[in-house]
Amino acid sequence: MVTKPLGFKKTGIFILVAFLSIFFLSGCTFLTNSLNDSQLEVITSVINNISRNLPASEGKGIYSELEEQGILSNQTKGNIVLLNFSNVTIPLNKEYEMPFKAFCNGVEIPIKYYSPVSREGKITLNDSSSYIIESQVKVECMGETKVYEYLIKPEKPNNPPTIRAPNEVAVLAGRSMKFFYYVYDLDSDFVNFWIDGWKTSLDYTPTLADVGTHKIFLHASDGENHIEKTVLVHVINGDYSNFFQLNIFRA
Repeated sequence: MVTKPLGFKKTGIFILVAFLSIFFLSGCTFLTNSLNDSQLEVITSVINNISRNLPASEGKGIYSELEEQGILSNQTKGNIVLLNFSNVTIPLNKEYEMPFKAFCNGVEIPIKYYSPVSREGKITLNDSSSYIIESQVKVECMGETKVYEYLIKPEKPNNPPTIRAPNEVAVLAGRSMKFFYYVYDLDSDFVNFWIDGWKTSLDYTPTLADVGTHKIFLHASDGENHIEKTVLVHVINGDYSNFFQLNIFRA
């Protein structure tokens, strides 16, 4: 590469002296193109300060020429980028491969995983895994080493909602058909509840025309699991004398 002369005017001598002072104080590391972070920070700061006192075109030209000559290139800075890195939730009893990717100056580099993750970045959690695991990854880029921490969470199985209600209900014609039911979800998920079958609501008063046995279906869903419970409704004309069984709720 042909080195372009720095286009300085009256300020050229001052800039050159300042730049050469840092050059020799840093142990001529420019010759090896391997500045450490502290040296790079000092040089960049000085250049920025000088550039502020120059016309915009000249200040920008100084920085561009230094970059073009490799003095302030990304190769010198050792830029590490870690993609897809976050806490992870692992399904149980399935091999899971970590989605992390690391790059050094735009080139993908290997990631070192720590227990319980394998060297290949894979892990399998069994049914007994119910606690959060702390782990780390390590990446190296041009002599710089960084360690990142993250959490591994076991994916909890979704429990279906539960409906508590009587299996059978006896109600006299002319009386309100009401009985108690209870819907709950162990995971505290939002639950949708609805009724269909003979009636779509329990707010109903049977008539003599309804005498007989009917089926009402109670439904509950948490968005993933759906359950259904069947309730037999016996509409009778007279009294409860034939419905004294303990498993029949009398409305």
